[in-house]
Amino acid sequence: MRVHGRLLAADVGELAGVSGTTIGQWARRGYIRSSQSEGEPRVYSVEDVGEAAIVADLLARDEPRPRIVLREDGRTWALGARGWQQLAVLPALDEVRLRLHHSLS
Repeated sequence: MRVHGRLLAADVGELAGVSGTTIGQWARRGYIRSSQSEGEPRVYSVEDVGEAAIVADLLARDEPRPRIVLREDGRTWALGARGWQQLAVLPALDEVRLRLHHSLS
């Protein structure tokens, strides 16, 4: 896949509606990627801005009820603004099963 542009975290954050620090945290946590550079400073593409905007929207919807929940080895995790957190009390959920595959191409 061809990527376009060379943006720093502050620029990506401004376009996605979050801080540049948040963009860096998301990249380190694996929520988004910096497709132009993995080293410091991370350099992002325009396509990475799209990913960041989607993550920002999903996390903004997280407030009353988690939107992304993972069940693994008898434990339940929710993706929130502070990253993955284990749930002590399971809220009402609509179950959607899928398997994600990541391509390195």
